[in-house]
Amino acid sequence: MESLPREYVLLKKINTYIDKLLNESAASEIARLNDIYDYIKDKEDFAKHFPTPVDFSRFMRKMHDQGILKQLIRNCTVDTTIYHHYQWRFFPKARVIKKETTCEDRNVADSHPGAGTFFKSAKKYEAANGVLVRSTQELYILNQLLAVDFFDVYYETPLAVGKQKKFPDFTVRNKITGTIFRWEHFGINDESDYGEAMADKLSWYRDIGFRSIEEGGRLVVTIYQDDDQLVAAVTRLIEKMKGN
Repeated sequence: MESLPREYVLLKKINTYIDKLLNESAASEIARLNDIYDYIKDKEDFAKHFPTPVDFSRFMRKMHDQGILKQLIRNCTVDTTIYHHYQWRFFPKARVIKKETTCEDRNVADSHPGAGTFFKSAKKYEAANGVLVRSTQELYILNQLLAVDFFDVYYETPLAVGKQKKFPDFTVRNKITGTIFRWEHFGINDESDYGEAMADKLSWYRDIGFRSIEEGGRLVVTIYQDDDQLVAAVTRLIEKMKGN
């Protein structure tokens, strides 16, 4: 069987590294050509081919001008308005959350089923630790938490303050730092009562002194818009939880 031309092989490897870079940065941000070069320049299989950014740029221009680049790297746009200075933009591929737990999902955290019993019959999605949750969104979040070996993860365990008791979707203790996070996830629901309940719950957290993790606090909130947004948000927030 005839092997692929060397340039095709290089471009396929570059595509793989682009995906890794965008996934590791947990970003929906756009990467530029210099970002890609900085990421791959020290890789053993690329250093000899592209010793300078100019070499890399020339190769990518050549692949684009020959109509090859977009066949292998589809998640990019190229502005050729300025002939000697192409503008490159690479963006994450659309990510779709899985509808069920698979063998790829790692269960390495300490985990505990919660005490919440409301809407128990709606719990039909089984996470990597055997706990049943209500939606594929919760399933995705829980499986991502279970993949962190120094997390202690609780599902719907009570948080009591005074005479009031709430059940955060997830309670997570970072065993290295001892920090405990409460995670509330809000899915899609057009009913006005749901929006009011969400606002009331977040207001309750503020009233008892919880601050958002974005402000250096211990309350984690996700609101579902689409799968791609949820994947990016969960990855970014878990990274914050690891470091706090």
